[in-house]
Order: sequence, then structure tokens, then C-alpha cells
Amino acid sequence: MKIRIKVPLAGPVESYQIGDVVELPAGQAVRLIEKDIAEPLKLKEIEKAVKPESKKSVLKLEDLKQKGSYYYFPDGSFVQGKEEAEKLLAKLKEEGD
Repeated sequence: MKIRIKVPLAGPVESYQIGDVVELPAGQAVRLIEKDIAEPLKLKEIEKAVKPESKKSVLKLEDLKQKGSYYYFPDGSFVQGKEEAEKLLAKLKEEGD
């Protein structure tokens, strides 16, 4: 997942400066975004298609975990902003029908 670094960050192997665009494993990128150390680069590079657990199961905005302006889906994908979350939910509903 591609992210943009918001604060200087250094580790045993790499170091990043403000504005650096890096590609990291999804789990690591999500942790940095949650801690406000990085921001997602593009929504299309972040989101995965989320399939409902069953055809009877309808995922609603209230069901999503929210942290700051990010909405997290059960499969670990996420979007920024209520409007983007509603768009993805509508898309998932269409695919499930």
C-alpha cells in the first residue's frame, strides 16, 4: 500500500522524511495511518473489494469501526470520509444483489 509520510520516521533499516511516498505492507501502512504518521496516497490503491459475509448480511455505516475520519471494513480495508464509506457500501450492496 502506498502512503505519504507526515513526520520524520526512522527505524533500524530505513528512514523517511516528511513527504516521502513509500510502499509498505497493508498492516504496517494502516498502523502508521492510524497513528497519524502517514496518510493514504490514493483511495484506489488502498481499498479492496469487500464482499458481504452472506447474501442476507447487509453492512451498514453504523457497523463500521471509525477512527478519526477513517471507516474500517471487516476485512481490514478502509476509506477516508463518511461519503467515501457510503459510496463503497452502496457498491458492495449492488454486487451482493
